[in-house]
Amino acid sequence: SVYAAYQFYHFIGQSSAFLLEVGVTAAGTLLAIRNDIPALAILTCIGGFLTPAMIRTGVDPQKPLFSYLFLLDSSVLLISYLRGWRILERLAWFGTAALLIGWGNEFYTSEKFLSTFSFLTCLYGMFYVTPILRAVARNLPSSAWDLFGIVILTLGYFSIANWMLRSDHGSWIAPLGLCLALLQGAAGWILQARTEDDGNRRMSAVAYGFSAFFFTFYLWEAFDGVQLTCALAAWGAALAWIALRAGILPAAGAAVAIHCWVLGRIVFLHAVLSVSDGILWNGRSAVFLVEAVSLGFIAWWMRRKGRPVE
Repeated sequence: SVYAAYQFYHFIGQSSAFLLEVGVTAAGTLLAIRNDIPALAILTCIGGFLTPAMIRTGVDPQKPLFSYLFLLDSSVLLISYLRGWRILERLAWFGTAALLIGWGNEFYTSEKFLSTFSFLTCLYGMFYVTPILRAVARNLPSSAWDLFGIVILTLGYFSIANWMLRSDHGSWIAPLGLCLALLQGAAGWILQARTEDDGNRRMSAVAYGFSAFFFTFYLWEAFDGVQLTCALAAWGAALAWIALRAGILPAAGAAVAIHCWVLGRIVFLHAVLSVSDGILWNGRSAVFLVEAVSLGFIAWWMRRKGRPVE
């Protein structure tokens, strides 16, 4: 009725229509919570995300749209957390993504980078923390949808943020990778330490995998040449230590892959000395030394743990 009054009959203006739609959404949400009706909450959530799409003027709505989405997503995630209506999280994720993609295709420019990037980071944190908080604070098992949502959410945020930063602020890319590595590592550790459910354990393993990937990405962006090869060799040794100490097989596979990468760089990238290189000490000898120390550390630790070194 509100949409028809605004769009077809012009009884009310855009601001009035928007406020009425917000009121309808809020009323439906309160009724759903009070009477414990998930279906009504779902319909209200869908209507809430349709509101900005239906009431458009052709003018950039960045500030009101971002404010509206922040309030709507916060409310939906809180209801989902308290009531256990997890489908609301998925609806909110897809609704928010659709609205932001539509806005970005039409209105995004480099001048709006900081506000847009900050808002996307805030939304990513909200959606990422909710299932983890539910698993840790309420000791509820994580579903396959929770795991799928974490993966898609992280990959989507990283892809968009990486594209935005490469276009406008290339120096921020390496710190972004490091921050994501720390976030994922902390999430994996919390889930592993505080929960016993198999689903939460799988989510912890995914978080650890993302942490290793993002830290490797950080090294790739922050270093180059000899420094990168040495950093990768040290990182491979650290992954091997984690795998042997905690018994994490994927970490062992990642360590093998990293060291194969290092050996490939040594053979194909650092094999030829330049005229400016010293005879005894140069970039290639430094890389050989770091890789030898890394492999030697792995062999020593394997013997200490009683593992055969082959």
